[in-house]
Amino acid sequence: IPIFKAANMLGATVTYLNPLSSVEETKNYLNMYESPIFINYDRFEQFNSDIKKDTKVKHIITLKEQLINNRNMKQRTLKSTFQVSGKGLHTGLQINATFNPAPTGHGYKFKRVDLPEAPIVDAVAENVIETQRGTVIAKGDVKISTIEHALAALYAAGIDNCLIELDAPEMPILDGSAIEYAEKIEEVGYEEQTEEKDFYIVKQKMEVVDENSGASLI
Repeated sequence: IPIFKAANMLGATVTYLNPLSSVEETKNYLNMYESPIFINYDRFEQFNSDIKKDTKVKHIITLKEQLINNRNMKQRTLKSTFQVSGKGLHTGLQINATFNPAPTGHGYKFKRVDLPEAPIVDAVAENVIETQRGTVIAKGDVKISTIEHALAALYAAGIDNCLIELDAPEMPILDGSAIEYAEKIEEVGYEEQTEEKDFYIVKQKMEVVDENSGASLI
């Protein structure tokens, strides 16, 4: 049972319980709290309804349905270039990040234009070296950090191919969310490319467990 907090609309603690838990397990979990936890279901349904009316949420829901129902979708890239600028959360530097269209099969890549020969680092899992207080990728001595908000916005918009030119070792933090990236992507638009999207299909149940904390992801 998910228990949500949405500003003052619900008044419930943010807690996510495993939906596969039994009723008894759920009750035991809730009993660990000293103060009562409740859900006003009428207000929750209204909140859910209001959220789904939002234009950006509608776009994401539509994209999700397309991804589920039609795997024969073409790859996408940006229709034109855009730039964001702001302070780096960890370095304090004034940073410029330029998002460029890229060819099919390119994926997401970061180009450090502040370094000699402007090295490029692919934004792939194999290049992730750290996830504390931000996602950091590296290739050799070249690092780029705090990339998660930019990549989340690109992915949510269905953009498959993009070259991001960066003049610092991290992305600008902006307002701390992905909203400015999302708005810029919406502003420039996208164009479909000739090749089809490549999907990873989960064919069997997988579980990753952190032995130290006991946390698991199924």
